[in-house]
Amino acid sequence: MLLLSRNPKLAQFHELWNLLRGREHQLLDLISSGHLTQADWEGVIYAAIIEQVPQVARAFLRIMGASAIHAALNISHQHQVGLPIDWHEELKEHTSAAAEWLRSHSDVSLSVLLTLTQDLNPL
Repeated sequence: MLLLSRNPKLAQFHELWNLLRGREHQLLDLISSGHLTQADWEGVIYAAIIEQVPQVARAFLRIMGASAIHAALNISHQHQVGLPIDWHEELKEHTSAAAEWLRSHSDVSLSVLLTLTQDLNPL
């Protein structure tokens, strides 16, 4: 955790998430004030998604706002990975952010479209 406090970009390594299993929220609290760029945060979210870290989507949204939804959808689309269950819950609650992302991506993969049709509020 000391190294992470000095270099928040270390959270982009999925091995770190595996090593700190059970302390994910401490990790996010620690790096939340680390002045990471949007690209850096996307790398952190990617690492958490690859490790299937549970119950962190809401923390990412607290830190990043709606851009966390955009980052998760970018990752799912670009890397063809499924999102953990807690991201599906956040997509349901942030339909407008997901719809905004969808409008700006005309080449969305079928797997992302399937996820969105299951999660988005049709109204």
